[in-house]
Amino acid sequence: EAGQVGTWNLTAANVEINQANAPVIAATLNQAHVKVKAQAGNVTVQETAVIQKTAPKLTELKLVASQSVFIRGQVQSARLSPITLAIISDHAIELAESARIQAAQVTLKAPRIAAAGDVFAYLFGGDGSNLPMISFMAGRISLAGTLRAGSNGRAGKISLQGQDGIDMQNANLYANGDDGGEVSIISRLGSVNVTNSMIQTNGGEGRGGAISVAGLQSTILSGSTLEATGTTQGGQVDLVSYAGNINFLTSIVQTNGGSGLGGTIAFDAYTALTINGQLSANSHSATAGQITLEADRILLDTQANLQATGATGGGSILVGGDWQGGANAERRIFADPNALRQATTVTMQQG
Repeated sequence: EAGQVGTWNLTAANVEINQANAPVIAATLNQAHVKVKAQAGNVTVQETAVIQKTAPKLTELKLVASQSVFIRGQVQSARLSPITLAIISDHAIELAESARIQAAQVTLKAPRIAAAGDVFAYLFGGDGSNLPMISFMAGRISLAGTLRAGSNGRAGKISLQGQDGIDMQNANLYANGDDGGEVSIISRLGSVNVTNSMIQTNGGEGRGGAISVAGLQSTILSGSTLEATGTTQGGQVDLVSYAGNINFLTSIVQTNGGSGLGGTIAFDAYTALTINGQLSANSHSATAGQITLEADRILLDTQANLQATGATGGGSILVGGDWQGGANAERRIFADPNALRQATTVTMQQG
């Protein structure tokens, strides 16, 4: 077990991991935890460096820097030779486009994270209790690479927490499995921007998973696709702006179900909500799911397409609150949810 091995510490003012010394770190990881610390500068993993764990005992690699951590090379392992990876910086962490990380769990912590490489977290442990996990925690996060959590049919979890803002462009986040996994993207003080990106928590044999995107200020999706579909029941997608607007532009959200119910889609903006894209909570064989849109001002332009179609019954499309108006009767749009039994396009000019 991981708790039965010791720790090998490498400390210097600056640390550079290259093609020559990377195998030494890998060999040590086969027997012990490894902590690499730059106490006055940077930790750099050069593009030619490959740290390849090969032994079956679970160990941890920790990279720590008082300045920045630059990952340009590879940190590799597999389910039968697992590691966990923690990268901690007092300034910034940068994963170059050439970076490749493969570990059971990956944790990054820094004031700023910029990731353009590929990160894969896999299932390990015979009982399947240690689910794959990728966690980024920072003041600001910029993401342009691919994050994937899950293997052997077990979906994992991806968590991005950018206190002051999150910007995703041309990024891919996958937490697919037999049952869908979980993706959480949260900025508690800033905005979340998702552009030309794909997020999936699909269930290949069971239910869809969950996707949550939330910002204190604006939450903006442009040219992006969010999927939480299931071969049985559909999953859940939530978009929230706690103090600003949601702009959903030329994007797609799907929580469709197969043999079971359609899933749920909920958009909740403090001020204004603009929809210019497709939302679908359909069911191929059963009753469709529910779409709920709430804000002080809601605009569904001519490209908005809201679908809640089911083989045995339509779902609910609730614009402005629940179908009886709830506590906000002035927001009521549709009094009868059965009026939207079939796939429906809704256009609002105001209100």
